[in-house]
Amino acid sequence: MPVDVYLELKKPWGKVYSSLSEALEVIKGKEFVSIGDLLGYEFLENEVEPKVLVFDEQENNRPTGIDIREKILSYDADLLIAKNPSHHLTMDLWNVVKNALKSQRKTKIFVEGDETPSLIPLVLEAENGTIIVYKISERYVVTEVDESLKDFCKSLLNKMVKKKVSLRGR
Repeated sequence: MPVDVYLELKKPWGKVYSSLSEALEVIKGKEFVSIGDLLGYEFLENEVEPKVLVFDEQENNRPTGIDIREKILSYDADLLIAKNPSHHLTMDLWNVVKNALKSQRKTKIFVEGDETPSLIPLVLEAENGTIIVYKISERYVVTEVDESLKDFCKSLLNKMVKKKVSLRGR
């Protein structure tokens, strides 16, 4: 994945809120997708359950604490696993995201590697109107999928190099 594409994934693609309570007000009563261990933990601690929770047991390139892992793993949702090496976007991750969004059940996706690129297939595979929430530093980003965002993700995909990557064990 080119550096410029990866850097785009680190920018807010929606409205930015400074607190969880502000973000919760916006998504209250709506089905949504959560990206990130700490964010997923915060939602579950507040008894707010995402339709899809994407996590990689890392936060700022360090392993998440056991309390965060236990909370996510105990979340009553189907568990899907995808391999996605750092700075890549694999078809494995793409297909798992697609299956999770189609599922009628709540789903958590454990990404072996890097969860950040999941934002692209989440946007492209989700229906318009789907809410996606993620964090940048200590800020909460709430974005709603629409055609403009899908077009932006397609433009990012066009900048990426397609290559075969061996995913051992899968």
